[in-house]
Amino acid sequence: SDDSASSDTEDEKPSEKRSRSASSSKSSSESEDEEDTIREPVYISTRDELNKLRLSRFKMERFINLPMFERTVMNCFVRISIGNNGQKPVYRVAEIVGVVETAKIYSLGKTRTNRGLKLKHGTQERVFRLEFISNQEFTETEYAKWRDICTQQNVPMPTIDMIERKQKDIKEALNYEFKDEDVEKIIEEKNRFRNRPTNYAMRKTCLMKERDAATLRGDYDVAQDLGQQIDELE
Repeated sequence: SDDSASSDTEDEKPSEKRSRSASSSKSSSESEDEEDTIREPVYISTRDELNKLRLSRFKMERFINLPMFERTVMNCFVRISIGNNGQKPVYRVAEIVGVVETAKIYSLGKTRTNRGLKLKHGTQERVFRLEFISNQEFTETEYAKWRDICTQQNVPMPTIDMIERKQKDIKEALNYEFKDEDVEKIIEEKNRFRNRPTNYAMRKTCLMKERDAATLRGDYDVAQDLGQQIDELE
């Protein structure tokens, strides 16, 4: 009977062996896939990690006219000024959860805009203008206060995956090349928020009429001044 058992094992077809091996390999692969699927998110735990998600006012000035502005800044963080405590300015860590239009038109660097950010600190949300964003990194005290508030109010920390995703978005924004349609929209936006919108053709026509009238009156100093204004306008 021993000889018979040995013979049965040896006579097993190669195809059956391959099938059993493939089945075992497939089972192992599925097990690894399941482990990847149920992998727990890794949350940030240091100020340095949070600073990787921070956007400065300088970057906001650079991004404000990008067509992907909202997508770029969403879920990033800013160091926002909320006022003064005596003579000392107070800042908070806040997450960008929305982009809105405000009632006020204001200057952001060389650009005029009415955009505001809906910012979240713990569970509290409030709209701020971009001009109140700091260029400095979060301090250890600011980070600790924000972390404690989030813990008390059951707000989850950002994940390491979010850092990687947002850094890709920021890199894309920094390397974006403006297209013709982007430039047209920027010009339209600038005209919309200009301090004193001017119809240049109409203004030039009025100045030329005034210059010609001054010349006919013999008021050459006024005519010369008006001529300079026309040159400057052009």
